[in-house]
Amino acid sequence: MKRASVVVVLLALLLVAAPGAMAKSTVTVNPLGFLVGAFSVEYETEIGRGPITLGVPVFYWSVDTQDLKLTATAFGGGVRYYLEGVPHEGFYVGAYAVYASVSGKSGSANARATALGLTGAAGYKFTVRDNFVVDIGVGVGFPVSTNVTEGDIKESQLGGAMGTSFSVGLGMAF
Repeated sequence: MKRASVVVVLLALLLVAAPGAMAKSTVTVNPLGFLVGAFSVEYETEIGRGPITLGVPVFYWSVDTQDLKLTATAFGGGVRYYLEGVPHEGFYVGAYAVYASVSGKSGSANARATALGLTGAAGYKFTVRDNFVVDIGVGVGFPVSTNVTEGDIKESQLGGAMGTSFSVGLGMAF
């Protein structure tokens, strides 16, 4: 959980350091992830007068049992285009570049891999009473580059993988 604390501190510093010109921003957390011990947060801010925003997602998940220890972290950046012309309101499409790291240990076997990937996203986001945010989205991602640094996994086993995701974000606008 130490890494999750570091992520929270870094996100807080990012929010404090955001320039005043970026007056409309949101932070959302995926509450469904807490059910499986995952922490997922996204900071999103307007990058001009148009319906385009910049997003910075961060993810952390760890499982530690008697037989298995598994940790996954990811962070990235990307843009969203709001189809109705208003940032943080309505239907959007977007694209993200993401860096992910996964490590695991089971008995005496260890594995560690990293990946750089691209994700396409679509969803619907709205605010309630100008400060509570709801964001429901889907994504399709695939790794562009993978690197296995430890273990018997072959990079070719990871390189062709394509993943889909469903997300729910609850948070606040400021």
